[in-house]
Amino acid sequence: MFKEFISRFEKIIYIGGAIVISKVVFLFIPYLTTDIQYNDFNKIYYTAAIVILFGKLGFDFAVTRINIQHIKLFGSVLFNTIVIIFLVFFISNEKHDYTNYLAVFFYSFFYILANIFLIKNLFEGSYKKYFLYKLFYGIVLLISVFILIKIGRASCRKRV
Repeated sequence: MFKEFISRFEKIIYIGGAIVISKVVFLFIPYLTTDIQYNDFNKIYYTAAIVILFGKLGFDFAVTRINIQHIKLFGSVLFNTIVIIFLVFFISNEKHDYTNYLAVFFYSFFYILANIFLIKNLFEGSYKKYFLYKLFYGIVLLISVFILIKIGRASCRKRV
């Protein structure tokens, strides 16, 4: 009985830790950016969140139930992401730079694919693998945010 309690608690730690690790990156962004950069980041991030919401269309659960070929999954996610991005930017009246389109596309596309395979690990019961992949994903996300901030600062200096 005690072993069952420990194994359940271990699962909660792995799943909860994985969720926290992937979101802790966003705690540092306001301190690393100017107010304009942070506003631009928020626009891109929340636009990508809308694209992600409609772009994955249940593929994360379908991949656990149906044996889908990876190339078909890749193509379907690519198609959904592009269509949803065009719809979202078409509906908005705001003018966007091509870098905003690229940022939303890359973040959305790779987020959807990463989470599809992360959910598959979770459903297969590979909690440690899920935690380690989320940790790796959080580190890659942190590094990419730092790189994008540096590029943004460099482009702002060139404009001034």
